[in-house]
Amino acid sequence: MVPSSRLNPLPKPAQAPTLSPADVERTFRDRLQHFTVTPVCGECRDCGRRRRYIQVEKLRNWLKEKCPQKPDTTWADQCLEAANQGYNAGSLSLGDINARGRECLLVFSILYDIGEPSLIQYFQMRNLTDTKLPISLLELETELKGSSPNAAQLAQKFDKRQWAFCPTSFDWSSRFNCKKQEILPICRRAVLSRRGGTALVWQIAVQEEFVGPKLRTLSAKSKFYDEKFGICYQFALKTFRDGHAKFFEEECEAFWALREHNGMIRYLGDFSHPSDPSCQAMQENAEGESVTMAVPSLGPGEQHGRMTTNILLEWGETDLEDFFAKQQPPVLRSEVRIFWKELFGVAEALRRVHNFKKKNGHEFDGWHADIKPDNILRVQSSFKLSDPGFAKFVPQKQNNTTKISGGTSTYGAPEWERSRKTGEPVPQSIDIWSLGCVFSIAATWVALGYNGILGYERLRENAIKTLLSQQDFSDWPEADFFHDGSNVLEAIPHWHDAVRQNIRRTDTLTVQVLDLVTGSMLQGNPKQRITATALCARLNAILDSCPESPEFAELPDVQTALNEVQSQNEELHAQDVPEPRTQQSGPFQDRATRDAQKTYNMHMARMRSVNFGAPTAGSSLRPSISREIPKPRFSQDRPSANHTVDQGGTFYSNKSSTSQSGVRRQDSATRQPRPPPNPQFKRTSTMAPPNPQDVFQARHELEELAAEQKRGLSNKFKMMVTPDRTKNKFLAEFFDNRDIIFVADNAGSMAEHWPQATELLDVLVKKAKNLDENGMDLYFTHTNGKPNAVFDRQGEGKVRISTFPKVDGKKDVAKFKEAMKVPDSKPVPAAKTDMSLMLGFLLDMYIKQLKDVGTNKAKKQTIIILTDGKWELDKVSEVIKDFVNDWKGLDRDKIKSRSMGIQFVQFGNDPDATLRLDYLDNKLEFEGIPDIVDTEPSLGDVYKMLIGSFDEAYDKRSSVSAGALPSPAMLTSTPAIILEEHDMQRSPPSLQVSNELHQTSTNGSTKLQLPSGLERLPSSLDPGIVR
Repeated sequence: MVPSSRLNPLPKPAQAPTLSPADVERTFRDRLQHFTVTPVCGECRDCGRRRRYIQVEKLRNWLKEKCPQKPDTTWADQCLEAANQGYNAGSLSLGDINARGRECLLVFSILYDIGEPSLIQYFQMRNLTDTKLPISLLELETELKGSSPNAAQLAQKFDKRQWAFCPTSFDWSSRFNCKKQEILPICRRAVLSRRGGTALVWQIAVQEEFVGPKLRTLSAKSKFYDEKFGICYQFALKTFRDGHAKFFEEECEAFWALREHNGMIRYLGDFSHPSDPSCQAMQENAEGESVTMAVPSLGPGEQHGRMTTNILLEWGETDLEDFFAKQQPPVLRSEVRIFWKELFGVAEALRRVHNFKKKNGHEFDGWHADIKPDNILRVQSSFKLSDPGFAKFVPQKQNNTTKISGGTSTYGAPEWERSRKTGEPVPQSIDIWSLGCVFSIAATWVALGYNGILGYERLRENAIKTLLSQQDFSDWPEADFFHDGSNVLEAIPHWHDAVRQNIRRTDTLTVQVLDLVTGSMLQGNPKQRITATALCARLNAILDSCPESPEFAELPDVQTALNEVQSQNEELHAQDVPEPRTQQSGPFQDRATRDAQKTYNMHMARMRSVNFGAPTAGSSLRPSISREIPKPRFSQDRPSANHTVDQGGTFYSNKSSTSQSGVRRQDSATRQPRPPPNPQFKRTSTMAPPNPQDVFQARHELEELAAEQKRGLSNKFKMMVTPDRTKNKFLAEFFDNRDIIFVADNAGSMAEHWPQATELLDVLVKKAKNLDENGMDLYFTHTNGKPNAVFDRQGEGKVRISTFPKVDGKKDVAKFKEAMKVPDSKPVPAAKTDMSLMLGFLLDMYIKQLKDVGTNKAKKQTIIILTDGKWELDKVSEVIKDFVNDWKGLDRDKIKSRSMGIQFVQFGNDPDATLRLDYLDNKLEFEGIPDIVDTEPSLGDVYKMLIGSFDEAYDKRSSVSAGALPSPAMLTSTPAIILEEHDMQRSPPSLQVSNELHQTSTNGSTKLQLPSGLERLPSSLDPGIVR
């Protein structure tokens, strides 16, 4: 019998439809579009529309997924097969481009996206892999040479597209300087507040993919689900506008110094970022309306290329001021105790600020200088002190005082208000006064609610009006104060008496707090105020007087009834009145909007119930009515479920904050890695490099050498000097056939640095004596305050007119120092330098030389510019780019050998100038410009000043800049803080005209006299300084 199976064969399974290359490419582009996010710019109106980023982890995961049409292959396999048809590369698979150490999934995606997928093997062979992203344009041009006839265009296309595939990532304590093309993956943002004219504070959201593992752990409570962007983390971002980098540095140092104090808002990292040239900042006019204004410029006439500096901070759900408006006051004894215990944590944070002790045992006195309700944030069931922007730390001594540069008048002490006019230093007790004001308001809220706070404000306003109407106070500023210029307002004790009369019978704590505020904090005489240490002891005693205990342990029927009422009240949430919405489109709220918000908050306060629970020791209050986290303060986007953090959470939560112990700052996370060194750049000297020398050490050696030469050479200098005894043997190997040109920036801002510049120039020319066979040259940017370069239109072109006074130092290097002292050469106050004119003139002259004599015969050249860096960045960078493009057209190989080098030597410590110079030194490579620029502070290594612009080994050496932030290694061991007596392992925060040397060694502070007109900061070159 024939088997039935033969008669009725089983049908073959239906084959999945095959995918054509066009289908695969269409699917790839659809998924790529799905994974693309348009960021919101921190200050810009619409630049985010053009600069979008890819969720690369999602893209990677999709490429590794199985293809439904061919389950035995992945989407990466399908894309490789479709993309490489006809290129003999179809055998590539996911395993080939995802091999450990050679991953190229993102590189392939970029190539596929720009229509060049066949080059994936070439990229992988050249080690242009995912780990190298972003790849500098210079390296792309070098490595792709010979890969195709259009290698230069291909490098440009890849460079332009790659930035979307490598947005910045944020992690704990990360510190970096963004490149111009880098994209910040901020998917949501809203303005929280403005800090005067210096900074904006934003609420931002970052998708989980771009938050590092350590930061995820520390910010677990700020995690939320966004319907559009998925899992995100909320942070606060404080952005300092261009020109205010000094404030940024000071605040970074203060946050870092206090990073281990649980009572302080946590600093998470910082970064700088060049703004998009087309950005337009959102500003606030006098009426509080949000308007678009032109971007602030770096210098006269410059309208773009700003550099913003930013601090990433722990997210605070609300500040104390909003907390009072949104929350109903505590009723039961246990609730009152919990509130005061949490608020007393701010006093503990202040105690640590006032008595700061470093790990090396050094002790400092500190000032917060701006304690007020909106600088106290609610973070995960605790109150934290924030915004130490005006904080100050000085070495500890008896009856210490210091000058404070900022603060808030309403909560300021009488002596602080006076110091604003006189500039006199103030004691630490100004913080005790400010905290007393906060406690006074808090006691008012506990007893009388938010309406009580409004009444308290009106009381003070009326008292101030009465004072202003009196003859003796005619010149007193019209503001909200707690004092009359010397003592507490007479109305304040009256108000405290009224509050005492309305405190609940079971509340024994608030009365004691008011007694402490009146008797020991709001005292007109600073010496009569309590110290922070004694204050904390008193506050602990107040808490101990009211031990934790259950409210209704012996009345279960009462407990049951009240629990039922609580459940009913929670149902009222569905009947809430709508929250008022602002009609203005901008992020800032005007007074009317704020009044509407307060009215809404007061309505909600009347509806909120009180939980009559019985918390035991260590427990916290339950939420009221709504279990949704209250919306962040001043949030621009009112909605929504997707802004809710941890449903069921509340201001009073028994979950403690994530511990910060064990988290250290990592060196590797602090600096953006530079592109790999070009293997064609080699050190040219055969001698061992000498020890670094600053200007003082070099001057000493030159003087000793001159003395030795008078009585014959000693063995000490035979290895350093040629037989004619006039040429530095080490430097001579670098300056073969190379011209040396010095440029002295004599703008008005250089006046304070002119003596130092004169001395440094004298040292440099003596070090370089006889190295330039034709003699070194010196140019000035101005003559008697007038620019030495102008543009004159002739036809369609622009021609530079040379009127530079030139000093030829071929025979006598002393001419240089003499030239610096000539009246016409000295800085004139009103003069401002356009460095692009001077530098452009010299670079044009070099191009002309290359054309006239040929690139093989032309001498190499080094331009050393002595400047404070206070000029326009974009014009200078464009001049350098134009020069390189002209140079490339003549001889690309000469560029690789660095036959031209530009060295900037920075005087002073202007932070914005430091950022500009750093950009020219370290970021131009990512715009396809060879590394021909180096920077060095004026108190750095003189050898690096002379050869750093054209010798790679010296170019890579780190500098110690007076304006730079401390290194991560230094910060890990010894926190950097703001000092007046610089007993620290870093440069002082600002340069002042001084004849004293402040140097920190392991044995403490020392002071050495310097030559007249000179100043010196601690350097890594100094013995005993920990770096």
